[in-house]
Amino acid sequence: MAVVGTRKPSSYGKDQCEKIIQGLSSNNVLIVSGLAYGVDTIAHQCALKYGLSTVAVLGHSLDRIYPSLNTNLARKILQNGELISEFVSGTKPDRENFPKRNRIVAGMVDAVIVIESAERGGALITADIAHSYNREVMAIPGRVNDYLSGGCNWLIIDNKAALVRDSTDIMKIMNWDKSGKYIQKELNFDELNEKQRKVMRILYENKKINIDQLAMLSTYKMQELPALLLELEMKGLIKSYPGNSYEIF
Repeated sequence: MAVVGTRKPSSYGKDQCEKIIQGLSSNNVLIVSGLAYGVDTIAHQCALKYGLSTVAVLGHSLDRIYPSLNTNLARKILQNGELISEFVSGTKPDRENFPKRNRIVAGMVDAVIVIESAERGGALITADIAHSYNREVMAIPGRVNDYLSGGCNWLIIDNKAALVRDSTDIMKIMNWDKSGKYIQKELNFDELNEKQRKVMRILYENKKINIDQLAMLSTYKMQELPALLLELEMKGLIKSYPGNSYEIF
């Protein structure tokens, strides 16, 4: 799970970040972030504090640490995790590198949670990329007039992120058991017709998939899939997401 957010979190954001990671400490969950100031730093520190492995994806080469204040934290991460970078030696922590690394953060996880973010910032870039990758996106809500919760609230309102209050909500959304593994549901296809069964098998094998991919894998015409999917959703077997993505409920 990627944990991202503002570089200047409030006490509320700090508390929520630790609460979430502490709640996941009994599960085998890898915490991924970017070693930046703020929520990133807190996420790595809390992962180490509660015995979880953590990975830092850097916006510069591996021959330096930025910010330099996190040098000791980086050493501790290497004891129970990894530092990752796509940049060649000598690459400075230039401003444009950090949005680039966000695609790696989003791509290597099952889910991204935004702890606290304004309406613009790197955390929202990561959330948008994760959404385009069909990853789960979650956000901690905040007060409507709170600047640092504007981005989180917007993600929830725009249906790009699920509202989560604690680790229990995360576990339910991710369908994780206590070991952090996906719970495979037993599916009964007896009451479904042949086309519905085929769609369900594809969804079962791919977890979450958009309608274009589903059309390609099923060989069904794009025109007939919305009705099929609606029937399955009405039966309570699948759930839909923005961008015409679907998964088994």
